[in-house]
Amino acid sequence: MNISVTGTALALAVIGIAVLILAVIFGMKMLYANRSKAGAEQQKGSYKSSLATDRTKYPWANVFRHSGTFLRLGIVLAVGLIILAFSWTQYEEEIFIPEDALVFEEEIEMEPPRTAE
Repeated sequence: MNISVTGTALALAVIGIAVLILAVIFGMKMLYANRSKAGAEQQKGSYKSSLATDRTKYPWANVFRHSGTFLRLGIVLAVGLIILAFSWTQYEEEIFIPEDALVFEEEIEMEPPRTAE
């Protein structure tokens, strides 16, 4: 399997993934903010807690419900970035050397440097 990705495509992919992550973060932040306001209004006076049995202070605002989904999303994004990084190739410019460029009309003599005896 030969996957080659240019530098431009890699940069665009990384920027796209970063924008996607920021969109998910802000979307979930807005979702939980709306849920916490609605839950606080509904549960205002009826909540009784015992610290020994409750995992969270407010059970109606369960932030651990989607933790598995976010873990899997993070793993998929990390593996995707690793695949992009390993398949990133840089192409070298082809150097054109004319055929007669290496033919010299006269021989170049080189003298070895003198050493002290």
